[in-house]
Amino acid sequence: MYHCRKGTLYPQCKGKVITTEQRERLRLALLALPQVEEVVFRDAHQAFESLARDGFDVRPFRLEDMPESFQVYLKPGAEYRMVARIADAMPGVANVIGRHCILTIFCSGAI
Repeated sequence: MYHCRKGTLYPQCKGKVITTEQRERLRLALLALPQVEEVVFRDAHQAFESLARDGFDVRPFRLEDMPESFQVYLKPGAEYRMVARIADAMPGVANVIGRHCILTIFCSGAI
């Protein structure tokens, strides 16, 4: 679940960066959902390192290109679509992508 950042083109961000307060409200809202087991924050530096560790060529990217995000781990058998819909409607959320989307080219409407 990617957070709004400077320069993002996602219309729901309205050109604004997620605030500390929005991030904390989002984290608490996610943790309050019965489907959610854990919420882990990943800053831009961690995202950059993760790409490199996963074998991607990071040379075209700058650290400021990397969005902050929450990795949300669901309980076994939990329905991810409901969690994604709730999160996607919250201020400061740029995009929600489920793990199943990583392996596909187009995920529009998948979550």
